[in-house]
Amino acid sequence: MGLIQDAIAEARDRSVATSDLLRTCQVVAFRLKHQGLKEWVNFELSGFSDDAELPSYRVLAGVRLKATIVNPARWYRGIDVPLGSIPPTYRESAQRVHLRAPVAELEGLVRNASSTLRTQPVPPDVFTQLEIMEMSTTLELWGELSAHAVVGLLDQIRTRALTLLLELEAANPDAGESIDGSPPVAAETLDRIVQTVIYTGSIMVAPAAQIAIQQVVIQPGDLDTLVAWARQTGVPEATIRQLPDAISADGQTIGAKTRRWMQRAAAAATSAGRDVAVGVIEAAVRRYLGLP
Repeated sequence: MGLIQDAIAEARDRSVATSDLLRTCQVVAFRLKHQGLKEWVNFELSGFSDDAELPSYRVLAGVRLKATIVNPARWYRGIDVPLGSIPPTYRESAQRVHLRAPVAELEGLVRNASSTLRTQPVPPDVFTQLEIMEMSTTLELWGELSAHAVVGLLDQIRTRALTLLLELEAANPDAGESIDGSPPVAAETLDRIVQTVIYTGSIMVAPAAQIAIQQVVIQPGDLDTLVAWARQTGVPEATIRQLPDAISADGQTIGAKTRRWMQRAAAAATSAGRDVAVGVIEAAVRRYLGLP
C-alpha cells in the first residue's frame, strides 16, 4: 500500500493514537506541498496560537459553572452558578470552551482526568466582586466540562483526518508517493478538500452506532434505510440503484466496486448542490454493513 492507504488504515485503527495519525498526515501534507494542510496538521500537533483561526469543532459547549462562596453563616463549596449571575461580557466564555491545546495534551487529559476538564472563564478580579448569593463573597469560580466532550473532540479530529485522506485517495490514490516535481493533486482541489473537511460544518460519523441525516437512521442490514439516507443526502436515483450490485459484487464488504460507487455518489451529490464528503458516505455504508 502507499502512504495515503497506510494513513487510512491508521485512522481506522483505534490502537493508533490520534497524535501519531496526525504525524503521518504531516508527511502527506508535505508531499502534497499544500500550505493550508501543513498548517492544520501543525496546529493540531503543536496547539492553535491565539491569533490562529480555530475550527468550529474545537469550540465545545456544555460547560457547568461552579463556585465556592462564603457568607457570615457558612461556606458553600462547588455550588452550581446560574449563567445570569455572570456579567454579559463573560457569558460566551462561560458557556463554551475554545480548546487550543495540542492533540497529545488532550489525549493526556482523557487518560488522566477523573471526569471533568476544569476551566476559568471569568478572571479572579471579576468573579470576586460577584454576589452569587445574598451577603456572600465568591472565593472561587470555575467551569467544568465533561471528559466525554474531549473524547468527542478527539473523535472529530480523527474523523476529519480520515475523511480528508479518503478525499485525497479519490483525487489521486498515489498522491502520497510524490516527493519531487509538481504537486500530485491540483491546488484548487486541495483547497476545496481542506476547506470543506476541516473548516466547514461537521463531519458525521457514528461513534455509537447510528448515522442520521434529516431524521433517517441507518440500521445494519436494512438497505431501505441506507437508500433513504442516500436519497436525502442528495445522491440521485440512478446512482442509488447501482449500490446493491456494487456491494454484492464485493461480497458484502467495502471493495473496489463499492469504493468507486462512493466516489460517484459524492460527486453526484456535489453536482446536485449538496457538499458531501466521501468519508461521510463510507461511514454510512459501513453502518449498513455492520463494519467498524
